[in-house]
Amino acid sequence: MTRENAVVVTGAASGIGRDLAVGFWEAGWRVVGVDLDDAGLARLAGELDDRFRTRVGDVADPRTHDGAALLIEPDAGVLCWINNAGYNVSGSVHEISRDQYERGIAVDLGGAFWGTASAVRLMLEHGGGSIVNITSTHALVGFPGHAAYATAKAGIIGLTRQVAAEFAGRGIRCNAIAPGLVRTPLAQLALEAADDPAALRASWDELCPVGRWGEPHDVTALALHLAAPQSAFMTGQVLVVDGGQTVLARGQ
Repeated sequence: MTRENAVVVTGAASGIGRDLAVGFWEAGWRVVGVDLDDAGLARLAGELDDRFRTRVGDVADPRTHDGAALLIEPDAGVLCWINNAGYNVSGSVHEISRDQYERGIAVDLGGAFWGTASAVRLMLEHGGGSIVNITSTHALVGFPGHAAYATAKAGIIGLTRQVAAEFAGRGIRCNAIAPGLVRTPLAQLALEAADDPAALRASWDELCPVGRWGEPHDVTALALHLAAPQSAFMTGQVLVVDGGQTVLARGQ
């Protein structure tokens, strides 16, 4: 009997996380979806079958991740853990309050940190696995007004490389995906809330030299590759999915 592969996806109730959960489920994986949005998880569970399980909780709390790990079957095949959940903190470094900073760092960086900790413990018992951390192009280039978010996303890159180096000999791989502009409900809400949506849309369009925005499935396709044995020789890498944003010099 073939053992089923298993993956944990944080932030699974919407956006990229939802697409990741559905994409892995469609590929035959057992999926544990983690999110603070219990209603969103319930809606997704209603669309899938019993290969999708849910863990409601705050990713800033290590207990949320430990609880998700308990939902993985002991006889699972390949293991993957995707730290995707995020929290958008807007504001330049001199404008952000301590509360905004602490919540942003706790979710964006702490969520990846504690998720990785639970994943490593699970994978050491299992004999290995693949951790995929979702960072951002904000960690690679500057965007005015996103100091805390960029700081957290850059920290995820450091975490990724540290874990990759420390556990390479134990069968645990750790890589990161850095998406650029991706069409998600949160992006749409930000666009609608802008003082000048048309101007913001035009500036965002310029971030995509390939001529379109990214879609969640662009991230999912790469995550599926990083979870599979075909990427077994890859670890500690940051793979950018941004439609050419970070390679095109502006103002030339």
